[in-house]
Amino acid sequence: MANSNSLNQQVWVGAGASATMIPEMNIYLDACDGDGANPTGVTVENLGSGANAFLLVPDLYVGCMAKIRNNTDTSFSGIAMITANTTNAITFDRTIGSSADNNDIDVTILAFGAPSPAPSIEKPSGTERPALLADNWLGLVNTVSPPSVDVELGQISLALSGRDFGYQFKKNETISGGSIDMSLNNGSWLYYALGKIATVTHTSTSQVLQASSDVMTGLHANSKTKFIRAFSGMTFPPSEASTFHIANGNAGADGALAGTTELYEVGGGVITYGFGTSDGDALPSFALEITMEKDGLTSDEYYVGSEGSSTDASSAYSSNRPFKDIYSRIFTGCQVNTLTLNFEEGQEVKTNLELVSRRAFDSPQNYVPKNGVTTHTSLFNYNTTQNDDADHRTSRDSEPFLFSEGLIEVFGQTVARVKSGSLTINNNIAPQRFIGTYDRGITTAHIPGQRTYEVSLTLLVTDTDIWDNLRRQGEHDSLTTTDPHTGSASTDETLTLKFQKSANDIIQIQLDNYIIQSMDVPFPEDKGPIEMAVTLSARTLVEGNSATPTGTYYKGKWVIQNIDT
Repeated sequence: MANSNSLNQQVWVGAGASATMIPEMNIYLDACDGDGANPTGVTVENLGSGANAFLLVPDLYVGCMAKIRNNTDTSFSGIAMITANTTNAITFDRTIGSSADNNDIDVTILAFGAPSPAPSIEKPSGTERPALLADNWLGLVNTVSPPSVDVELGQISLALSGRDFGYQFKKNETISGGSIDMSLNNGSWLYYALGKIATVTHTSTSQVLQASSDVMTGLHANSKTKFIRAFSGMTFPPSEASTFHIANGNAGADGALAGTTELYEVGGGVITYGFGTSDGDALPSFALEITMEKDGLTSDEYYVGSEGSSTDASSAYSSNRPFKDIYSRIFTGCQVNTLTLNFEEGQEVKTNLELVSRRAFDSPQNYVPKNGVTTHTSLFNYNTTQNDDADHRTSRDSEPFLFSEGLIEVFGQTVARVKSGSLTINNNIAPQRFIGTYDRGITTAHIPGQRTYEVSLTLLVTDTDIWDNLRRQGEHDSLTTTDPHTGSASTDETLTLKFQKSANDIIQIQLDNYIIQSMDVPFPEDKGPIEMAVTLSARTLVEGNSATPTGTYYKGKWVIQNIDT
């Protein structure tokens, strides 16, 4: 056990740094009690019970939008912004109840900027502390660059202030940058870049989820594509029963699983996702948790502000600073602005995610980082992707895709002499600030702009086909075309990138309506092979069908927690 003095002497080191993901999904809180004395607030009554009880992280949800359904007086129903929250109460920017209306208000915190809660954690025994679903493995990360926080400075020259500024103040906080570079072992990030899971097929549909299970679950009935997590018979995030076709539980157990046959266990099975594009004003988001911790903390001490004392049983949520044991920050509302897939001869496939983030949130006193997980092997999706074989000789779930396992098709034929290449999907997201956000550190919205797809290839020259297509008018697409050389009809000229580790571990991206944008054929300086650099621009993505599978899809064991599509 670390003591206060030892913690004071330790410095933060990279060995104690971690980065994990928190899914952002709608959080359904039913039958909240309105406050007659404060018509802008509610008390959250159904926070679960026993092992599935949860607490809201104080002020984490400030600036989030919520859908209000007043079941007693419909005149108070609509959309409101959260201005404050405690562990069990929420305040909004408008009246949502009246003195005669003290109960039965349903609140749905909308997904953007709203990390999913997890069951509270006892540290030490008898003291419940809030946690989030922050135990999600990011994958084979090489480097993480957390978003930076810049404060805009205002300086005013006042009358009679001399040459110095008479007054200065802080304006908006800007959250900028943020990137993740990783060796690609799964296709889940395509969902965040493209915005839509069109179809889902998985192999575990015969297994009915039991109320006592603690597994990732997915809904198979009625073509639903949402995946959720279950702890001790309750879904996380808390979700409206009709969304998942599960039976609503008693008070204190909203969304509890009650022997339904419509919710199926997925954990460990092979899942195929067919991806599509979202043309709305928002993309799916997630939160990025960055935590630094010092060595020597016991399990009971693993929460923010423990100060190395396992005897601290206080439940007060103060903002005591400085924290000495654990420093945790949560960047909410993270969205993928650009996804770049890189492949090069002899190397693994790599991807780089450039992010936009909504808010930098300092985790408060008593928060338990990473959902209490302290080893990477226990992170969710790490264990999900592991084979039962102890030495993993028959499983490559956690290994990256390799360049040698790739396939590229252009003009309806396989291109065999590719040495390297990249695919870039750009969402051109524009951060927006609207009036009435109530916090200068929060960006109101991220609105995606024109989406672009660009493929760059370096390959050896074998014929003039690419040159001919550079000069040709019109697009290449999946429609019937006539080959200018042979006169024969061709019905599939989509641009396909495919990487396959096994029959059950595949990433395929298929683009349509593309042209050759540029080509560079340098004059050789020696007598070696001539390399050609080609850039192609595509206009559309071929939506995936998980049942076939065709189009753009990922097949593997990675579970994507996602919002409704």
